Amino acid sequence: MADQQNTGGFKIESLQETIKDAEQLVIEKLSSIKEKSADKIDIGDLFDMQWMMNKFSQLTEMSSAVLAGAHQAISAMNRNIK
Repeated sequence: MADQQNTGGFKIESLQETIKDAEQLVIEKLSSIKEKSADKIDIGDLFDMQWMMNKFSQLTEMSSAVLAGAHQAISAMNRNIK
């Protein structure tokens, strides 16, 4: 067993990695669509791209909400200390 201690907290780094992975998938898909000529792009590619962008958007909104929630909790604790 390593020297790691499970604190039970949320690791923002794991969320950042998930967002980076989703971003990379979107970039790769966009590049593959750009490489195809206009008559070779099928509707499946476009739906796939739309799905990926929707997922990416939800992930970035979730990270904003997590950070906003953490900020509110810290602000509330700060107010109670005063």
